[in-house]
Amino acid sequence: MKTVSLLCRGPSLKDVSLLPICDTLILVNTWVDELNDPNIEKYISSHKNIIHSVTNNCGWHLMKDNGFYEKYNVKKILLPYVDLSACSPFDTRFSHKQHQGNTLPLICDNKSLKNIKDRDGNKIPVELLTDKNIDDMVRTHRYDFCAPTSGVDCLLHSVNDLGADVVNIIGMDFYDGFGYYSDSKRDDDTAIKQGLMDIGTPEKMKLFVCNFIEKHSNVIFNIFTMAELKNDIKNLNIINVVKE
Repeated sequence: MKTVSLLCRGPSLKDVSLLPICDTLILVNTWVDELNDPNIEKYISSHKNIIHSVTNNCGWHLMKDNGFYEKYNVKKILLPYVDLSACSPFDTRFSHKQHQGNTLPLICDNKSLKNIKDRDGNKIPVELLTDKNIDDMVRTHRYDFCAPTSGVDCLLHSVNDLGADVVNIIGMDFYDGFGYYSDSKRDDDTAIKQGLMDIGTPEKMKLFVCNFIEKHSNVIFNIFTMAELKNDIKNLNIINVVKE
């Protein structure tokens, strides 16, 4: 049985010690201040196989400067985008019209990302999401294939690419007031006319996640969260974390 822990950075992360140690640990975006929490640091240190998911603007360079990759067992850097055969990592030939203006070309052009070394001095491989994730994604005006947030992209990756049997999630609190797509939404009428989806709101993010979990009924999902979610999904266990 393959187990994966997915750590996002919402306030429920404070109770990370409730999670078991898993075969693979995925960290989403920038981890700096969080590592000052002894419980979080201990949990991350206990894993031998860590994947770090980064976007161009997530501040991964801060982690590099702080020696994160040299201290922890990071085995892979994940770019939370699907390879559409129009771009591979660090390839500047990005010309897909539907994707003009997104952040992927900036990541691809950033040579320093592919030169990050692990604690043994070896270069850490950098990968994209595989096409296996496409069936679980939606189209927005910004991307042909995507999920609501980087954290949800990693949720898809856990199941579709890693083949997890059990996924433990914490720090995914479905934040309100801001989100990955909050700076690029279109009104619902425009989106509907163009066959696109606005998935940046907390409620739509919840719906996306719950639909994904129900679809993958062969996988057990344990979500430690402060958010309210549907509690009638057979393969979903919700552990409510109390806000301090």
